[in-house]
Amino acid sequence: MDGILAADLAQEVPLHAAKGLLGVPRTLLLKVNAGHPALSDPRARQALSMAIDREGLAEAILRFPAGGTQLFPPSLGEWHAEGVAPLAYNPEKARALLAELVWQPGPGGILTRNGERFSPTLTIFPDRLELPLSAAVLQQMASA
Repeated sequence: MDGILAADLAQEVPLHAAKGLLGVPRTLLLKVNAGHPALSDPRARQALSMAIDREGLAEAILRFPAGGTQLFPPSLGEWHAEGVAPLAYNPEKARALLAELVWQPGPGGILTRNGERFSPTLTIFPDRLELPLSAAVLQQMASA
């Protein structure tokens, strides 16, 4: 690698330092297994969506609050759909939707229905520095 010293290469760049390096902001995508027994009803998936404070997560983790409103934020130009309403953060409505599905707070505040715990698994890639922290924040949101 002519002209590049080993010290010029970075294996990992802290997220706060990478902010100005990239033209496209980082994104977080949460894929949901609709076949999971707790998430098979669309209202459960809608409740899960409403329980996530996307703007807060985007500000705290990605340092880009505008990225928390929809899948493709305004910074992604042609991919952004201007007319799409932002995804709503509404934990009260999320709890009401889950109550419609007969999920009730059980021991330790974990939702239960017919003896089953509402406990989907969140799988992440630990090599992306922001993902373990994001998973911890999502777990806190779920328990609030």
